[in-house]
Parts: sequence; C-alpha cells; structure tokens
Amino acid sequence: MHVLHLEDDPVDAELIQRALAAYDKTVKVTLVDHRSAFETALQEGGVDIILSDHNVPLFGGSDALAVSRIIAPETPFILVTGSVNEEAAVGYMKAGAWDYILKDRLGRLHLAIEEAIARARQERALSNQELFLRTIIDAAPGPIFVKARGGKYLLVNRALAELYGVSPAELIGRTDADLHNVPTEVSAFHEGDEQVFQHVAPHRVPEMPFTPRGGGGIRWFDVTKIPLRIPGEEELRLLGMSTDVTARRIMEQQLGQAQKLETIGQLASGVAHDFNNALTAILASADFLLTDLPAGDASREDAEVIRAAAVHAASLTRQLHSFSRKQVVQPQLLDLNKVIKAIDGILRRLLTEGYDLQSVPSAAPLVVNADPGQIEQVILNVVVNARDAMPEGGRIVVQAREVILTDPLPTWAEGLVPGPHAALSVTDTGTGMSPEVMARVFEPFFTTKLPGKGTGLGLATVRGVARASGGAIDIVSAQGQGTTVTFYLPALPLPAFKARTSDPAGKPPQGSETILLVEDAADIRGLATRMLASAGYRVLAAEGGAAAEALAVAEPGTLHLLVTDILMPGRSGPEVARLVRALHPEVRILYISGHPGEGPIVDEILQGRVHFLPKPFSKLDLLLKVREVLDGPFAPG
Repeated sequence: MHVLHLEDDPVDAELIQRALAAYDKTVKVTLVDHRSAFETALQEGGVDIILSDHNVPLFGGSDALAVSRIIAPETPFILVTGSVNEEAAVGYMKAGAWDYILKDRLGRLHLAIEEAIARARQERALSNQELFLRTIIDAAPGPIFVKARGGKYLLVNRALAELYGVSPAELIGRTDADLHNVPTEVSAFHEGDEQVFQHVAPHRVPEMPFTPRGGGGIRWFDVTKIPLRIPGEEELRLLGMSTDVTARRIMEQQLGQAQKLETIGQLASGVAHDFNNALTAILASADFLLTDLPAGDASREDAEVIRAAAVHAASLTRQLHSFSRKQVVQPQLLDLNKVIKAIDGILRRLLTEGYDLQSVPSAAPLVVNADPGQIEQVILNVVVNARDAMPEGGRIVVQAREVILTDPLPTWAEGLVPGPHAALSVTDTGTGMSPEVMARVFEPFFTTKLPGKGTGLGLATVRGVARASGGAIDIVSAQGQGTTVTFYLPALPLPAFKARTSDPAGKPPQGSETILLVEDAADIRGLATRMLASAGYRVLAAEGGAAAEALAVAEPGTLHLLVTDILMPGRSGPEVARLVRALHPEVRILYISGHPGEGPIVDEILQGRVHFLPKPFSKLDLLLKVREVLDGPFAPG
C-alpha cells in the first residue's frame, strides 16, 4: 500500500507511520509538507490513500483535498488532525473527504483505511461496469435511449446523438421537440411514448421515419419501446431500441418497382411478339410488290413507303424487347449513324424542356458488328445519367465519329487492338464527378443518386455491353465540368456493309433444296412459302407439329432444311426439330420467332449453337439466312 501523507510535524508523522506499519509492514509512505511535493506525488501516480493534516502552513488540509479531487479524484482522502470542529469536519466530508481521524485516536486509522480501500474498489468496479455498459450501448449501430414521462432523455447512445447532430451529453434532459424541426415526426415519437406510459406495455413501429438534422435524406427505423422499472424508484421510465431499416425499405421499394417493370416487360414482349408477326407479313408483302412493280410505276412509291414504315415499326418493337430485357442478342453489321437517328425521337421524349439534345453523326457511314438493341440501350442509359446530372437542364451531345487507336493503347482500351474504331460518345454539361466517384463508377449497385432514384447498374451494364461486343468504354469527367462517356467498337470496312444491305428488290440468292416450313400464323406461313419458292426451293408447309411430323414421315427424299417458329400451340419449335431430325438426321435447322420466350433454346441462341432469324424479317433477310445455314457447317443441335 502506498500512502501519501501531508504533515508538517515530524513527531506526528512518526506516530502515524508507526500506526500504519502496525497495520501493514509493507506500507510505503511518502511524506510531504508543501503544495508542490504533494502535487508531484499525485501526478506520478500509484497512491492508494491520502492522509492529510488540517493545519499545514501555506497549504492546509482543505487545499490538499481540493487539489486531490482534481488530480486523483478516485483516491480516498482521510483527514488526520489533532483537532477539528464539527462544522469543519462536515465541510471536509461535503468537499469529498472519505473520513476523518483525530490524532489521539489513531487506533481507528487501520479500520478507516480498510473501509476506504473497500469502498474505492467497489466504486472502481461500478465505474468499470458503467464504462462497460456505456461502451456497449455506444457500439450499437441503432439508437438506444431511456426517457422519463414527458419525453426527457435520461440516457442516450452515440447513434441517437449523431442523428440529432449533438453529443450524448447535450441530449440528456431535453426532449425531441427541443431539437427536432419536423413536427410530424416529433408528434409520432410522442404518441409512441404515451402508448407505453398509458398502457404499461411494449409498443413497436416497424417503419418510423426520421429526418437527421445533418441532412442526408430521410431514414427509417424499426422502433421498439418498452416500460422500464428502476429498482427502488416508483417513477416509470421508457426504454427504446431502434434498428435502421432504410436499406431494407429501399430494396423492398426497388423490388416492387422491378416487379412492376417485369409485368410491363412481359406485356411489352407479348405485344412485340404479335406485332412482329404482323410486321413480317407487311415487310414480305412490300418486298413482293417492289419485286413485281417496274421502275417508274406510280404504285412503287406507295410500296416503298409501306416498307419504310414497317422497318421503322420493327425498330420500335426491338426497343420494346430491349426494355423488357427479353431480346436475343443478334450482332449484325450496322451503321452507328442510323442507330443515332433511329433513337433520336425516343431520347427527346425522355428529356423535358430545358435540355438541348444534339445528335452529331459522322461524315461517312460508321460500320460496326453489334446488336442494335444493345447499342440503343447503351445510349439510353448514358443519356438518362446525363439528364440526372443536370436537374435544371443543360446540353447533351450524342456523337459518332471514327478514331484511330495507336500504340501504346490507353489503360481503358483493354482488349482492343490498334486501328480504326467507331467512337460513340455522350457529352453533358452537368455536375461532373469527383475522383472518388470516378474510381467506383463501374461498380455494380454503386450510385450517387438519392435512395430510390437509381440502381447503380447503368454504367456497369454499359461496360458489360462494350466488352461483350469486343469494345471498351472511357469516361472523362471533372467536378463542375460535365462528363463524356465514349463507347468504342472496332470499325469495319464499308464494302461488306453495302453488300449485306443491298436493294431488297435486287436479285436474291437462289437454291433448289427441299425445305420444311413450320409456322402457325397462316399469313406468315403463306408469305414465307412464297418467298422460298420464288428463289427456287421446294417448300413443304405445315401449321404445327402434327402436320410437320406427317410431312417428314411422307417425304421420301432428302429433307435439307427445317425452318420452324419457336413458340407455337402444342409442340414448340425445339420439339418439332427433335422429331424431324429423328426422321431425317441430315436436316439442318433454322429457328424463327418474334420472341423466343425463355428456357434452354434462348441459351442455345445466345451461345450461337443454333441458327436463329428474328421476326420481322424481309425476303432478303430470309433468303440470305437460309443460304447461310445450308452452305455453312452442319450444326448437330
């Protein structure tokens, strides 16, 4: 035991040290008789008990007590004096002394020390326990609090204090109404409190809104309040515990929105499927008219108008499929300039007044091999991001141009090779992005938009499309200087594109093979039969699986090609294909559909293991695809 003893009389000091030694032979006593020595001993630490005389020149007992309460407030202080009146003794006890002993009664000293040490240990244990409990409630991520009737906070944790923008100590003794500036929320808090106090029963609110004073948007909490009885106290208290459910609520809202979009998407796909059947008939009929009508005929112009309108309608149905995310990716040679032109109207409908949209095509055709629906989806995603970055309006420029990439390639061009590339860029005059945001811009689900305003999948999807198309994406942005997102794809020679998109009225490829055509729509079946027959093919037409089986069984010769719709009443296209191939193992297969649905056949199409021609198709589309399947390698699937 280490005792700090303030005493100026050597005789009294010796007597007290003997009394201490009789109690504990290992006791260590530090004897001081002035202020600086007293303070130094306390500051060095390790003192278990302070003994102090009342009358010490220049630095008496009351001074020592005051100093000790500042430097070592938990160390027991015992007054040991020759005489002290009752008033002075009471003053010492009120000021923090633990006990007082008269010098002529030192026999009590060891008892006073034992009591002081036991009490100090108990208080340290209680202090440690309080610190432990304080640490626990402050570590809780959700608000925890205790209230008195009337709403005054008696205890709060750090999570609740941070919502109010104050320290925990600043909340004690105050109410929600003292600090919160959202009256409806304060009223809801008070109503929940009163439910507990009036009914002396727990009260729970699964989603309680709270608007933090520091901003950041509304938060939602699952709040449980229960009545709390403190032993030895009659007054009822309230214990509250909360869990932040903001993220869960946002996810539930997004799930609900996704389910709505899924329903709309299914409707869109169904409409697009039926519409594609009608467009196939319109395109085919227009092609026949253009083939039969000589140049200069007055009716030829009408047929060209019909065909152009059908082609435009086909692009709209493709966009419906893109929206519903049910489209089958079909890379094809296309001119980016035409994609920009086709989507311009949709983009303008997305933008309200205050936005200046400029479409800038390249001077010459810019040919790439990509799926037009995916390219349109890329432009839509980036333009929507640009719009959201300019809530008060601004300028958006969609531009196509040819660039030559040279060695060394920039870091964003991973996977590309030096040479000509088509660059499709979207530039806005919005707020731009900080370096911290730029570092995470491609992370799935990362978004800087307000809760419920974005999924964080837009640019991640765009980069996925770029990589799947053999391209890359680059973003240039700075805060206050807008953003430019550029989508790069390898550019292809123009002659191949022109050869593929020749005049539909020109001479299509011919053939003489036998083709089994299975299509449940009578108008499409009739027109497709006519298309194939006009090119020299022998056509066996069936409206469904049963008729196809009968024709396949009756066919004595070689059946070269099966052209079948995928979705049909009764047997599906893949089922018909398996049946026919069992009878004619050498038959090649071409699937057609306005919407292939779901299931293994979609995976087969996406992975290129089967041949597929989407509806609507023109006469040239069909004949080119038929020739491609017949002349290409045999696909066993």
